Amino acid sequence: MTHSEKNAASMPALARAPLFPATPGRVEILHGLVLAAFICLAYYPSLGAPFVFDDFPNIIENQAVHPQNFTEIIKALHSPVSSSRVVAMLSFAVNYWLDGLNVLGYHLFNIGLHLINCLLLYRIILIFPLATTSPLSDKTIDHAFRSALAFWSAALWALNPVQTQAVTYIVQRMTGLATLFYLAAILIFLCWRRKSLSLVTAWFLIGACFLLGLASKEIVLTLPLALLLLDAIIGPSPRAKQYRFIVIIGLLAALIPGLIFLERLPDWFATYPGRNFSPWERVMTQWRIVWHYLGLYLLPLPSRLHLAYDPLVSRSLFSPWTTLPGLLAMLGACGLAWRVRLCRPLPGFGILFFFLALAVESTFANLELAFIHRLYLPSAFLVPAGLSMVSPRSLRRSGVALLLLLALWSFWTITRNDEWNRAEQFWAVDLERGAAPARALNNKGAALTDGGDPAAAIEIFNQALVAAETDTDRKIVLYNLGTALFLEKRFNEALDVFRKLLADHGAFRHSYLFIGQILLRQGREEELRDLINQLKTLDGHAFEAEILEADILTVEKKFPEAAAVLQEAIQQESAGLLDRQLKLRLELARVFILANEIEQAYQTYLEITRLFPQNYFAWTQLQRMLKAGGDNEGAEAIRRFLKQRGVRLRQEPSPLSSLIPAN
Repeated sequence: MTHSEKNAASMPALARAPLFPATPGRVEILHGLVLAAFICLAYYPSLGAPFVFDDFPNIIENQAVHPQNFTEIIKALHSPVSSSRVVAMLSFAVNYWLDGLNVLGYHLFNIGLHLINCLLLYRIILIFPLATTSPLSDKTIDHAFRSALAFWSAALWALNPVQTQAVTYIVQRMTGLATLFYLAAILIFLCWRRKSLSLVTAWFLIGACFLLGLASKEIVLTLPLALLLLDAIIGPSPRAKQYRFIVIIGLLAALIPGLIFLERLPDWFATYPGRNFSPWERVMTQWRIVWHYLGLYLLPLPSRLHLAYDPLVSRSLFSPWTTLPGLLAMLGACGLAWRVRLCRPLPGFGILFFFLALAVESTFANLELAFIHRLYLPSAFLVPAGLSMVSPRSLRRSGVALLLLLALWSFWTITRNDEWNRAEQFWAVDLERGAAPARALNNKGAALTDGGDPAAAIEIFNQALVAAETDTDRKIVLYNLGTALFLEKRFNEALDVFRKLLADHGAFRHSYLFIGQILLRQGREEELRDLINQLKTLDGHAFEAEILEADILTVEKKFPEAAAVLQEAIQQESAGLLDRQLKLRLELARVFILANEIEQAYQTYLEITRLFPQNYFAWTQLQRMLKAGGDNEGAEAIRRFLKQRGVRLRQEPSPLSSLIPAN
């Protein structure tokens, strides 16, 4: 055998195997349809899941993603929240332009994105280098093995219940979009290595994916390193231009993270503001959390999944004792993967990619310690890494077992999505499963308040105050506690809570408005007038002064004047500021009811449900009006709608939930 023949024989299968057809064959089309059917079935229960947690600051309260016409969509580029993630913000703006805050459109987008990511992964595995070609000489059978490997890999990744947090949790579209561009770049790179794309075309497309991915979520920072890793595992290319490509990618890998983090290196041993850990403690804790993630992925029981994890912080290499072993296990796994990379390219890449893709969110960044949506991208190559180690015959014989596993994971995904649908139960379950107590208690209380049971929420909020460890947690819990007390007509207690909130944390959301409405009910007109004058001078609080002016006119039974004040304020406030628009419209509808202008009140509540379908108080008012007007069929339809969402009919309006933000 000549020297060149030896080199050819030792080259991984990718470089020698013919390129699979650019257009999918019948098997690939069938696999795609089956994957789509499974994903649609598993995620159908999530279509009505409400906005939660970070959805509120990023979508509901973010004026930049509330365009009133198509030309205003561009305002999403200047979002004050998640300002660097402009691609995700633009997608939220498009959703809002199409159908406002109807959650259905947001979920359909996320599910469609998940399906595309699944198909991208399928295609990557279909052309990924294996250790050897099939021992069978028939290339059709060899392709059948690759197709089966790609199908099971994509299906088990897509239907794993841990992925619900990246798909059903609307705001985590950021993760889904970043994964889309990341996987697309890997596929383009593999196609270039298979000579189906030119260097210039591949570089342009990968560069575009890199920039669009960064504009979706910063986890794409590791893409250049992942491509370098993939290139090293695949082996040297006979094409000399490869080295120019590697140099460019290497420069990006070194330059981009350097530019971003050069000025942000932390004080390693100083506790982060608003956190209970330092950067170094966070790094050590991640050595344990990555193994927790892996355990969740391999055994994704719904009973193990929740949103707000509360892991024990590693204070030293030996506290807790699993800290140092966690690091050693990571190093050992990476070392083993590197050793087997040449004979087993896919397992080697899958293991190393898992740790690499977690790197951005698992180092010293000032983020929450653990969220399982961070598994979405890193877990992409775990299943194929394992399945590629079995023989074609063994994989074929394992079809029934894999199908049963897929069915089980699909059922667990359906179960988890059903939990997302029920806000009050969702947070109660999270709390039972060990979620961060202050956050889970706060959100459970907020769900009770919005569901019409503020009395039960008060005790929950008091428990959350005891458990709160940061000023941010205490601020939001205090606000929600004051709101619940107000709805229960415990005005003196509510006033004390809101004044404490202002003293400790400054003006927050509608604290001043609640104080003014309490002063009005207590007949303290002079204090109320002073407050109104103060609000008129405060930026962003003038609309609250208008509501209080209208409240005074309402008490004086000057209903037309009160309605005129509110209608003018509605026109003056930006249509994209939904929290203000909803407050003004709720007050306007109340004035119409007191003035016995029922039709106008009905139309106002109808407009509120269009602006924000999750304002259940407006739905309850519509239900009562329909019932009083003799439309029992319409009233019953709304009653069923509310019952499905765990909402009790109530008399007092409830504000939007104020959920504790997360990174």
